[in-house]
Amino acid sequence: MSRYVHVRRLLYVHGLPNLHDLAYGRASAAHAAGTNPVTSSPVGRHAVVLASYIRLAWTVVAGMPELSRQGHGWPDLAARGTSCTEKGIWYATLPHRPDPAGAGVSAQPSAEARPSAEARPSAEARPSAEARPPVDGWPSVGVVLPTHNRPRLLRAALSSVLAQDYPGKIRAVVVHDRSGPDQSLADGDRVRVLANTRTPGLAGARNSGVDALDTELIAFCDDDDEWLPGKLRAQVTALRERPEAEFASCGILVEFEGRPSARLVGGDQVTYRDLLRSRMVMVHSSTYLVWREKLLDGIGLVDEAIPGSQNEDWDLALRSARRHPIVFVDQPLVRVAWGNTSYFAQQWETKIDGLLWMLDRHPDIGSCRVGAARVYAQLSFFYACLGSKAEAWRWTRRALRSNWHERRVPFAAAVAAGLLSGETVLRHLNARGHGI
Repeated sequence: MSRYVHVRRLLYVHGLPNLHDLAYGRASAAHAAGTNPVTSSPVGRHAVVLASYIRLAWTVVAGMPELSRQGHGWPDLAARGTSCTEKGIWYATLPHRPDPAGAGVSAQPSAEARPSAEARPSAEARPSAEARPPVDGWPSVGVVLPTHNRPRLLRAALSSVLAQDYPGKIRAVVVHDRSGPDQSLADGDRVRVLANTRTPGLAGARNSGVDALDTELIAFCDDDDEWLPGKLRAQVTALRERPEAEFASCGILVEFEGRPSARLVGGDQVTYRDLLRSRMVMVHSSTYLVWREKLLDGIGLVDEAIPGSQNEDWDLALRSARRHPIVFVDQPLVRVAWGNTSYFAQQWETKIDGLLWMLDRHPDIGSCRVGAARVYAQLSFFYACLGSKAEAWRWTRRALRSNWHERRVPFAAAVAAGLLSGETVLRHLNARGHGI
């Protein structure tokens, strides 16, 4: 009975109470007909209710786009004001902002974790840091572009960096990871091309690029993303307006199968608590801009110990935000490609290992009930995609105990029950500018 109540509450929280009766009717019919062996257990029947709810909800949303404008999108509408203390949890729908094309877009928001030895550069490996520029000057910016066998996408990414209308000096370093460097991209001191000399993988490639730069600011741009006009000038301006700031990010324009979705914060900064509650997809590695001296001697380089370099950008953002809030330019200034261009799209085991590493390295995530539930539900989803149903249900229970509002639980349950594939769920969510 308690599981039934949870389902009913989920439906009402989403503002779609009629789906409750429809979903329960479908689950009851399947159980009576014996058409789905999953319904032979109470947990299985609960999963069918959740999964049926998802299918019906998608049908309704597809035919009633006004629901999204009214705040009924999912799964990333956790309120920025949600408490991470033991006093309780509350949710609210964030205001919606129009994207540049006019479409409705929802705006979203222990001891200090230390980088591993691999993430700390040696004195020999890096040039000395330069002093910060005077307020009336434009600091030099070095951009690291890690790449692996994507020459066409890389050229587009590099062109978007070099096309920035920025008064200061821009230097780009293209780092080939486990592939031969394409020296045809080199352009004197403006563009250097080199191989990853550190740990194989994305994290090592980023750090190899940082090692090769002596600019005052460091930025990242992944080889399948593109900077939009005005990105660099806007971020440097925002950093200069806050002398204590160390790290900047900006909004993104997610593109999936040709459909753009702007992802914004709705404010001018991102705090440590924000990043505990939510991964905040808009705080994306291709938006990062950081003072080099602070990266090397305070925040620490990208941690190369993370399994498969999964969540290395979240880890870096958490370490930075714990020191000072991240300056945020709330405009979509980076185009981020989702879908088949990502090497990590369906690497379920690597995703699981990366999340478990994050829970271990950042215990404050587990102390934040909303943030913990989000990670637990993601683990449930990934285990379900692997076919490990027992583990999927175990993490589902943990997610619901931590926060019964967690919106990823129905998707994980649908996959664990065998009613939807993980690829189908991600395709529908990505089309709306969301991930799991």
